[in-house]
Amino acid sequence: MTAKILSFVADKKVHLQRIGQIQPGVNLKSVANSSPLRMSLPDDMEDTVQKDYKLFLSKMRTRSSEFMFPTILAGYRRGINPVDALYNYLQKTLFNYDKTDTTHVWVTDLFRDHEWTDRICHALEKDCNDIVEYQMRNNVPTTQVIELERIRLKFMHYEEVFKLMKVWKPY
Repeated sequence: MTAKILSFVADKKVHLQRIGQIQPGVNLKSVANSSPLRMSLPDDMEDTVQKDYKLFLSKMRTRSSEFMFPTILAGYRRGINPVDALYNYLQKTLFNYDKTDTTHVWVTDLFRDHEWTDRICHALEKDCNDIVEYQMRNNVPTTQVIELERIRLKFMHYEEVFKLMKVWKPY
C-alpha cells in the first residue's frame, strides 16, 4: 500500500511539472497547498475536508482513554496521542532504567502484561488499516497523504516495539 501512495504522490508531482505549476526537483511538500487541486476547491469545501481530517484523527482507537495515564501525559504537550506519549515515555524509561524506581518498574510491567499489550497493538493495527481506508475513500490533499503515511509508519514501529516488550527482562 505504501508503494501505491508514493506512486500517487510521484504521479501528482509529474503532472504538476507537466502543466508548469512546479519546476523539476522542487519538494512537493512545499507546494502542496498551492496545487491546482487545492486551488480549485471552494473555501467551504476545503473547510469540510479539513474538518473531516481532524475528526478522523480524533476518532483513532489509539486516542482511547484506556491508553491515557495522567502521570505520563503530564510530561507532554496537550492533545498528544496517548500512544505517542507512552512510546516516548517507554523509550526514556528503558534508556535510564532503574529497578529501584517504582515508575520505571510500573511502566515496564505494563508493557510486559500480554493482555494489555495485545489491546494496544490491536488499536495500532486497526488505526493503520483505517488510515489506508481513509486515503482510498477520500480525495486526500498531498500534505495529508504525507502526514498520514508518517503516522502509519510510526504506528507500525510502535507495534513492533510494544510486542518486543512482552519478553523484555530487566537487567
